[in-house]
Amino acid sequence: MESVNKTYLSVREAAEYIGYSTRYVYRLAALNVLPHYTPNGGRIIFKRVELDEWIAANGKQSGSTHKGEQLIIR
Repeated sequence: MESVNKTYLSVREAAEYIGYSTRYVYRLAALNVLPHYTPNGGRIIFKRVELDEWIAANGKQSGSTHKGEQLIIR
């Protein structure tokens, strides 16, 4: 996975990196659950290090095979 070495990730790369669908990543960003940036109102980007921190804070372990599990947002 080449996104491991990148500082900023696209939605697709972020989704692959954290193991969620792109649709779900868009939803988490829209609800301000997932840290993200929209420079000049353009496309959404994510800092890889902030995604790592978010994963650690939300209890998703690396190597987890629980692909059916998702954060429930109400």
